[in-house]
Amino acid sequence: MISLPIDPDDELDASIPQAPSAPVPTPAAAKPATPAGRIGKVGVTAWVPLTRLAAFPNGLSRTRCPETVVYQAPPPEVRVAGCEFRWLESNTPAGRLFEMPLADEVWSRAISLSEWRERLAALGPDPDPREPAAAEVDGFARRLLDLTEALHAHEWRLGLVDPTNLYVVQKPGVAPTLILLDLGFVWLPDGNPPWTDVLSRPTWLQKQAEFAAINPDPAACQQLSFPDAWKRHLPYVHATHGNPVPDPGRLSDLKLVARLFAYLLTGTVGSVTLTPARNGAWGILVGVESGRVTSATEFRRHLAATPLSEQLFPLPEAPEELETGKKPRGWQLPGVIGVALLASAGGGIWLYLNSLDQHGSVGGSSGNSNSSTSGGTITPPPAESAAVAAIQKFEQATTFTEQLAAAESLQDAKPTSPASQTFQATARQRLRADWFKQYERLCQEAAAGDRDPGAVAEQMRQLLDDLQRIRKLPPVDANTQVEERRWLEHCAQFAF
Repeated sequence: MISLPIDPDDELDASIPQAPSAPVPTPAAAKPATPAGRIGKVGVTAWVPLTRLAAFPNGLSRTRCPETVVYQAPPPEVRVAGCEFRWLESNTPAGRLFEMPLADEVWSRAISLSEWRERLAALGPDPDPREPAAAEVDGFARRLLDLTEALHAHEWRLGLVDPTNLYVVQKPGVAPTLILLDLGFVWLPDGNPPWTDVLSRPTWLQKQAEFAAINPDPAACQQLSFPDAWKRHLPYVHATHGNPVPDPGRLSDLKLVARLFAYLLTGTVGSVTLTPARNGAWGILVGVESGRVTSATEFRRHLAATPLSEQLFPLPEAPEELETGKKPRGWQLPGVIGVALLASAGGGIWLYLNSLDQHGSVGGSSGNSNSSTSGGTITPPPAESAAVAAIQKFEQATTFTEQLAAAESLQDAKPTSPASQTFQATARQRLRADWFKQYERLCQEAAAGDRDPGAVAEQMRQLLDDLQRIRKLPPVDANTQVEERRWLEHCAQFAF
């Protein structure tokens, strides 16, 4: 059993069970002592023998909670694997007692989110610890969003959560167990929030409290977790967000989760904003912060496609981006295609037809590389008929969408001749160039404020789909894959 020191200024009452005074061997993986014995925000919490549950002889005990602090446990239906948040309340001669049963091996490995952030930041380039760390970060994101979704389904909110009272229990390579120490505890004096004139206002609700900026709402409002509390003060909550807001508490929760994720990745506290050094999943967090993602289900779905851990260990820069000498800002672009790509795309069709002409496959004067191909008749071998049909379809296409469909048909035809394969490569370059032009134009219009944000997001989603289809077309080298992935991530920032 592990005994943690408590604040000498807040010693537990003698009637509350204490940890035994006899020395107890400490496991090698034991949890470091919490500074000043403070665990969570409410009351005085310590690791002690429990009084009510024989199945769990030890656990967390919380005392010294003011009468103005009300506790409600989430409904029994709110059960999320790997999440601990439920306290058992009882009355003792010394006052109210709250107990959270936890196995010894669970609490001995529990660390706060702030401590976990420090450990992640200390990881070096060695891939051995990085791979399990990435899996843990993604598992943490899923688990916290699972809990948020379950709470929202029963009109509950996360309440006051920050890196000091959210604990994780790590297990290499899998989702960590989460311990939310203050869920369900709400300070409710008479009147309405923010209760700035109440002398007994707790320090953890003060503006200058550590990590206060991580709360989307004032702490006195953010703490309102159970329905009776936040519905009672709904007029104030509405006034905080501005009318009309259908469910301000839920939207604040999503922003809070996004800020917790951002803190875990970068150590920054506060709202999530665009930054040139971040894209991909970071763009999803920006979308949540701006209100474009409106449910935990949608949030989790986006992160399933673009994992949070990709921002923990970013990809190396593509060579094309390093040569530009420009740093993207806001709506600026992540890189420049290069003049050679744009120039070669325009001459791709001529290159293909000229190659066929030199091999005697185009009607007209064989071997004349300068002969016109307009009106010529392609007479390929039978095995190439489907490929040539797709090529002709590409040439006759009048829109980007039609050309992309034709390129996919050419891929399905599995061309075998060098001329067809050359055309296939050039057609892909042309589609890349045309896609980038559309993307560049949309970014410029958005930056100038000429487009409705909803319309921009819709068109960005279409560009995302188009780029995904282009990425499946052969041929592609490693540098192209990295570059197109960065385009995809940058585009995803504005597609939600």
